[in-house]
Amino acid sequence: MSTSQILKTAHAVQHDRRVKVTYEEFLWDLSYIWLRDHCRCAECHDSGTSQQLVDTFSISLDIKPQQLTCQKDGLNLIWPDSHLTKLPWQWLVENAPGGQRAIDGMAPLRVYWDCEKMTSMLPPDIPYKEFIETEAGLKEAVERFYKFGLVFFEGNRPNTEDVQKAANRLSRLQETFYGGVCVVTADNEIADLAYSSAKLSCHTDTTYFTQPAGAMLFTCFKHDGLGGENPLVDGFHAAAKLKETHPEHYQALSTIPLSACYKDKERHMEMHFTTLNHDPVTGQLINIRYNNSDRAPLSHLSPDDVDRFYAAHQAFAAILQSPASEFVVKLNPGRLMLIDNWRCLHGRIGFTGHRIMTSCYLQRDEINSKIRTILGVKD
Repeated sequence: MSTSQILKTAHAVQHDRRVKVTYEEFLWDLSYIWLRDHCRCAECHDSGTSQQLVDTFSISLDIKPQQLTCQKDGLNLIWPDSHLTKLPWQWLVENAPGGQRAIDGMAPLRVYWDCEKMTSMLPPDIPYKEFIETEAGLKEAVERFYKFGLVFFEGNRPNTEDVQKAANRLSRLQETFYGGVCVVTADNEIADLAYSSAKLSCHTDTTYFTQPAGAMLFTCFKHDGLGGENPLVDGFHAAAKLKETHPEHYQALSTIPLSACYKDKERHMEMHFTTLNHDPVTGQLINIRYNNSDRAPLSHLSPDDVDRFYAAHQAFAAILQSPASEFVVKLNPGRLMLIDNWRCLHGRIGFTGHRIMTSCYLQRDEINSKIRTILGVKD
C-alpha cells in the first residue's frame, strides 16, 4: 500500500484492485480497470466525436498501474505497457462513480404543479415569432418545457405550416401511422377516441409504442360549438403525491408490467411497460405511461399482482382526476400548446359543433439534447 500527497487537497491510497482518491470534498473508490478504460488521451478517446477508441476487452481484469500520482491538473497513472493516463480533476468530479455530475447553477429546477400552483405561476405566452426567430425565445421555451412540462405560444397562424416550424425549432417530427402534422376532427376515420367528440380522461399518448412520443404540439384551427377544453395534469406531481401517501402503490406501478395496444384493419401494435419508469442510474422518475383506454387485457398477471395493480391504479387515478390536480385551458386559434408527453397528462372535455385541431408528435432525444446544450442540465 502506498500513499501520494503531492497536492494538499488531493491524495490517493492504493489497494490491490482499486485506489481510494480524495480530492477536496470528493472521495472516490476507483477500480484500476475503470481508470484504464476511461483514459482520455487521443489514442484512447476521440474528443471530437466523444467516442471510445480503447479496446476495452483487451484490458486485463487484474491491471494495476506501475505509478499513480495526484498532480495539480489531475490524476496521473502509468500502466505496465508505459501508457500514460491523465484524468483531470474536473472530469473526475463530473464522471467518477460516487461523485456528482455538474449542473449549471443557472439552470431552472423542475417545478411540480397542481391547478392552484400553475394558475399562479403560469407566465405569459411566448410570442411565436420570437420563439421561431430568436435564441432567447428558444431558450425560454426549453426552460419552461424542462421546468413545467408545459409551454404556450401566442401569435401562430392557424395552419399546419406554423406547427411544422415549431416542431422543427424544438426537435423533429416523430412520424407515425397517424401522419406528421395531423388535422384532427370528430369524423371517427381513425380507430381512436381522439377522432370523436367524446370526453377523454387525462392520459399520455402512444403508450403502445416502443418509445412513447417525447412531446406534443396542439393548436385549434376552428371551433363553432361548446366544450373542448383541455384538462392538464402534472404526472410527476401526482406520482410524488402517491409515493408520499401510498409508497406501496408507487412501488406497484413501478414494477408491475402492463400491456397497451392499438388495433385497426391494417395494424396491431402492442407494448409491455410499467406505468412509472425510472432512470436506472439516478433512480429519478423520467417517464409516465398512463392511458387506461389503450390498456390491453391483464392476462399475464398473477392474482396477487392483479390485486396490487387495481389498488394502485385506483389510488393514482384518484389523484390524477382530482379537480385540485387538473389545470384546464381552452385553445383558441392563434395559441399553440407544447406538452411533455413523458410527464404531462392531457384530456378533453366533450364538445359540440365543428372543431378542427392539429397536433404532432416530437422526438424526445432532440429535446433532451437542447435541454443539455442550452440549459446546461445533465439529468
